[in-house]
Amino acid sequence: MSETAQSHVTTHDDGRFIRTAIVIQEEGTSFDLVDKFGKRLAVVNGFVYRNDDDNAVNHIIVDVIDVDDNFSKKFALTFHDGARRFADTNGNLVSADFRTEDYGQ
Repeated sequence: MSETAQSHVTTHDDGRFIRTAIVIQEEGTSFDLVDKFGKRLAVVNGFVYRNDDDNAVNHIIVDVIDVDDNFSKKFALTFHDGARRFADTNGNLVSADFRTEDYGQ
């Protein structure tokens, strides 16, 4: 029998759209992206790290994993000042790592 790894879902109103929102628990979260037929396209893992002093989020990691090897090309994309830059990945994982300037590595 499968182990339950369901993420909590809510909504977030950004003033323009009411969007589906995934709640990232302290231990992180994981969910599947599927097509309209239920075929898994990718797994998304999300993690947040908080500042000990004020509990503010200062580090976010989002991983997108093509665990079923559905796609032959996988790229990490970044956009800076309107310029698009990308790099091939070495495997099935593309990860985004966002940190506040004062959060070290």
